[in-house]
Amino acid sequence: MPNYGLISSDNTDPSTKDMQVLDEHSEVYFNFINSLGPESTRHIYKLCLEKFLNHYKIDLASLLKLPEDELKSHNKISGRKENFETI
Repeated sequence: MPNYGLISSDNTDPSTKDMQVLDEHSEVYFNFINSLGPESTRHIYKLCLEKFLNHYKIDLASLLKLPEDELKSHNKISGRKENFETI
């Protein structure tokens, strides 16, 4: 699988080692990850989601509780106004 700068050569994201952002046993995560197709897609989504959550120092449950308008500008996530579409 190509490495797009998201994962290290041992297929782990080094930024996830310091913070638990995904509860892989939660119903929310289970529903999300199992809505995706092939295992390779799930693997990449998981790595990217962990990287995103670690970058903003927020866990998945907290992110999903944010109102839509705060998600778009993510003031509650990073304390600065930035549009997700630019990331």
